[in-house]
Amino acid sequence: MATDIHSRFFELRQWMVEHEVTYRFLAPHLDISEACVQKMLRNSTIPTRHHRVLVSLGFPVDLLPKGKDRKPGPRPKIPNLPALCQQERRAIGA
Repeated sequence: MATDIHSRFFELRQWMVEHEVTYRFLAPHLDISEACVQKMLRNSTIPTRHHRVLVSLGFPVDLLPKGKDRKPGPRPKIPNLPALCQQERRAIGA
């Protein structure tokens, strides 16, 4: 499996070089940093919203990671501090 991901990424990078597509170009389109673009394209799955953007830009679907949304993690706990008044607690979502 890791070999498949590696070869897919290698082919994707070749395609990007041939078409002069850079991480710097993709970052604003995906609304993430250049480093996150590179990391995301190395994964086996990417968020469906990013997959749609890449396909709309002309990326070959067979070279992209699968589009799959992951379940979000748990919400962070809000501390119950006496100094934190009720109105402030409501403002931060507690």
